[in-house]
Amino acid sequence: MEENEKEVLDSTNETEETVETVEKEETPQVDVGVLEKEIATLKAQKEHWKQKAEKKAEAPVEKTDGLSQKDVIYLAKADIHEDDADDVVNYAQKMGVSVKEAHEHYKPILAERAEERKTAQATQTKGGTRGTTQPTPEALLEKARKGEVSEDDIDKLVEAKRIKEREHLK
Repeated sequence: MEENEKEVLDSTNETEETVETVEKEETPQVDVGVLEKEIATLKAQKEHWKQKAEKKAEAPVEKTDGLSQKDVIYLAKADIHEDDADDVVNYAQKMGVSVKEAHEHYKPILAERAEERKTAQATQTKGGTRGTTQPTPEALLEKARKGEVSEDDIDKLVEAKRIKEREHLK
């Protein structure tokens, strides 16, 4: 038994030596001064970017063609016809108010204009497409005799001729 105990002790000693060797190899030597410099640099960068972000947040709203970003966004979302948008913007600039306030002032006028546009489009007094009437079979046959039939009318002409023949058979 003593031999077994010696073998176990020897193998345990070898394992402990191996573990100590591995632990020594895994921990690289790092200079504390270098790490402190890196930490200081990272803290300085963090502070720089933080101050820059705060300055940007405090900056005044930029103007676009005399309009603030809020006004531009409001115009994009508001239900204002493109023909009326200039009137609202001009009013806002003349009176020194926001586009939202100018729109509130103009709402009754804009509603009336929208109704006028709707009515004008529904009535369409000029131009526009009008409905076509179907020529009667007799009219198509008359056109064919005169040689005024287009290619589109050929199918209609054949149908008209059949209808005419049916009427004669009755």
